[in-house]
Amino acid sequence: MKQFHRAAVATRRLLIFALMSSLLLTTGCKGCFEDTAEKPEEEKKAKENFESQTPVTLPGYYPIDPEEKKKLEEEAEDDDKKRAMLSRIDPAVRFNRTKLGHWVSIDFLAIANNFNADGYLETTSYFQNRPHLIEGTDYYVQTSRPVNLVKGDWKKLETSVYLPRKKSSSKTGTISYLLNNGGSLPAINMAYPHNLLEDYQFHVVLLSNRSDSLKYLSFLDCVTLPAGTGSMGEQPVFYSVVPTTKDNPIPLPGQSLNWTTIAYLIWDDLDPDDLSRQQQQALVDWLHFGGQIIFSGPDCLDRLQSSFLADYLPGQFEESIVLNKADVEELNTNWSIVSAKNEAEKLDLAIRDNSPLPAIRFKPHVDASFIEGSSGLALERRIGRGRVVATAFSINNRQIKSWRSLSSFIHNALLRKPHRKFARSSQLASLTFKYADDRTSIYDPLAGSTLRFLSRDLATNEIAADKSHDENYAVDYANLSSADQALREGLGAYGGRSEYILSGSGLSRNKDDFFHYGGFQSFRQSGVAGWNDDSGIASAARETLKKAARITPPSASFVMKMLGLYLLVLVPINWLVFRLIGKVEWAWIAAPIIALVGAFMVVRYASLDIGFVRSVTHVGVLELHGDFERGHLTDYSALYTSLSTRYSVELDNLSGQSIPFANVATDDFSPDEQSRKVELNRTTTTDLNNFLIRSNSTGLLHTELMLDVGGSFRLTGDESLFEVENQSTVSLQDAGVLRRNRDGDLEFAWIGDFEAGSDATLDFKPLEGSVYSGWSKVEALAGNSKFAEAIWEGQGLESDSLLTIDELASIDELAAGWPELSQILRDKIKARSMEAVSKSMLASALSEVRGSNVSLAGVFDCVASNLRIGPGEVRLIAHTDQKLDQSKYKPAATQANYNLLVLVHLRHADLPKCKPDKNAISDFVRGRSNIDQQAEEEFLEMDQ
Repeated sequence: MKQFHRAAVATRRLLIFALMSSLLLTTGCKGCFEDTAEKPEEEKKAKENFESQTPVTLPGYYPIDPEEKKKLEEEAEDDDKKRAMLSRIDPAVRFNRTKLGHWVSIDFLAIANNFNADGYLETTSYFQNRPHLIEGTDYYVQTSRPVNLVKGDWKKLETSVYLPRKKSSSKTGTISYLLNNGGSLPAINMAYPHNLLEDYQFHVVLLSNRSDSLKYLSFLDCVTLPAGTGSMGEQPVFYSVVPTTKDNPIPLPGQSLNWTTIAYLIWDDLDPDDLSRQQQQALVDWLHFGGQIIFSGPDCLDRLQSSFLADYLPGQFEESIVLNKADVEELNTNWSIVSAKNEAEKLDLAIRDNSPLPAIRFKPHVDASFIEGSSGLALERRIGRGRVVATAFSINNRQIKSWRSLSSFIHNALLRKPHRKFARSSQLASLTFKYADDRTSIYDPLAGSTLRFLSRDLATNEIAADKSHDENYAVDYANLSSADQALREGLGAYGGRSEYILSGSGLSRNKDDFFHYGGFQSFRQSGVAGWNDDSGIASAARETLKKAARITPPSASFVMKMLGLYLLVLVPINWLVFRLIGKVEWAWIAAPIIALVGAFMVVRYASLDIGFVRSVTHVGVLELHGDFERGHLTDYSALYTSLSTRYSVELDNLSGQSIPFANVATDDFSPDEQSRKVELNRTTTTDLNNFLIRSNSTGLLHTELMLDVGGSFRLTGDESLFEVENQSTVSLQDAGVLRRNRDGDLEFAWIGDFEAGSDATLDFKPLEGSVYSGWSKVEALAGNSKFAEAIWEGQGLESDSLLTIDELASIDELAAGWPELSQILRDKIKARSMEAVSKSMLASALSEVRGSNVSLAGVFDCVASNLRIGPGEVRLIAHTDQKLDQSKYKPAATQANYNLLVLVHLRHADLPKCKPDKNAISDFVRGRSNIDQQAEEEFLEMDQ
């Protein structure tokens, strides 16, 4: 029985095992591994923690949508094909351009896929696989900004970087990006190349929701010359046109000083509220310093009348109208070009009878005027140095686009550039053109943009002194390539363009065009408005700082105080202490100890008094425009330290830019092998960190920012009686106003001290002598040599004449500080065995009396020598020792000197008359042009 029972149990177990096995065979093992066996292929691969897109140099095109890009990547068969395809379709790679010598804003697009992340984005310019050194220094700058990424959300991170100029020419550069989230390895570490604009090339930005319909502007000969018109090579592109694209941010920087490559905005139908507040403020700053805006009617002005631009419009919408053939007759008479091939053919604007042109009638602003010959269809107004112009019709209209003289109208009336004359060179077998009333090169950057900053663009004395052709200002750059002969004849042959050289081709700028020239200079690679340590003012400031950045000896009062304290401790207190304890004889033992301690304390307090530990000297320029409360402040500072110190500077506001200032002219500098990093960090403030200065040496800093001075300077009245109001918080010293009346005569009015919140009536009188002779006796501005020269001229003396001490004592300008000055002069007379004072002796004595002051003489002399003043222009010049910005230097200096030249453009020179081109380019070439030397089809692809 037991055996039978055991067999039955074994049989049951076998049946159960067989049943379970059959169930397993029936269902399979899918249930056990369902999570992996059925997981889609894209979910198997974990997403990378961080991703980024092509960085956008502003203004510029944004990259293709990330989802679309991923789809295209998946369709690619191999990596080579993928790279080629993505390069071809990525507009940020194909079209974006920037310029050396400028601060550039960059939109960096990043995402954290798996978790939220905080960190910093660090940006650096590279050249030949090394950080690109700031010109004339051993430093390179790295900018950084905080990053806060929310899981799964793409974020636009706007940052900025300075792109130093190079000694060699180059078509591209490199910017490196490092996104650090605090881990041991960076989240993103990559380098992207960026294509470069030439110095004469600028951006035009289209502010329109229908930018595609404005693409034709890219093909106009005023933007880029037609392709295939000669054998000279690539055609020049004068402007890179950047559209506003759907679902992407407005491609404009948020900082004023990063707009320097933008020459024009063309505003069509964009809602002004689409711009951020930072962009709006930057636009207004840019406009006042020379930017130009073209408003395309008829709907544009009506939309803007209640916007942030309301105070800057050339006029207001009055009523809607339609234009027929008779309404544009005056426009055709003055602005349509006669064909050189057929004098009976005029390239008129044709209005079809069955399709009148929609337009508006303007109500002009009191400061605006119609462009001559435009039949009331184009209205312009000066805003500071800049300009706004509005057309009564839309430049998007099909009939306007078909106007064969449109390029001439846009180039000369809307862009306000010198008018042109085209020709074909028989020697070069290519198209040439020149400016008809202006003998400058067609590649002159000053003709391409009117944006100017005094401290960046004012000519050096050497350039300004090079004048020719009836004292016109000589062009500092001329294109002398294989087209040399054509240029010497005044023709700008395009193509085959080599490096610029200094004027020597017989070319010169139009001396009557103050809008484009007026004493300004363009610079290699950066053109105009770029960061500049080689401008006339920067060069003058450098020399001033070298002389002024020194230790000031202790004053006589300080010496007497220290001596009195020492004697007090040594004699009465020393004797009294030991007399009280009954040990008077010990006073003799304590005397040498007191002497040693006293010597130590004198040395220490003297060091603090004279700034031996740390001192800072500031020389600066504040440039303002009338009726505008924001100015451009440039500060050149020399920091001396007796101990090796790492400085940091907290700048006044977020617009601030600060980097080391070249000790010498950049062309004369040879960098050491060792490079040093400075960091410009932008958080809620902008800070420059890690500026290392070695022991017993001086470091130079160059800082610029846009500064709100709390109110504007305003000129009121008319030719018979002018008044100027100081509505700002800046109190001025030695203020004077210079003007040139419309007869061409210079006049001068002296104000003197001009306190904040005050006003002054200007009593203009004819100015005799040099342009700025009204300030020749101002101590802080003219300099000691010119001051002494002015004294001699005021007495009607020759340069080698002498004046006695008594004669000098009667001169009012020498009354201040006369006792000290007279004693120095007597000592000089005695030492030289002379009976009277020479002009050079007076200058030398003045230097000794005023030695502790920071002189603006060099900076003022640069302005006086180079900055021209045109008909109708009114200019206020003064100085102040009031520290206007709130920038903080750490560690703080124990001794600081500060002096600032203030220049206010109360009224700008009259605009030159604009004229149509002499002839049409279509008389010499056929076909359409393209931008960026790429096929037009590439642009059309963007519509697909």
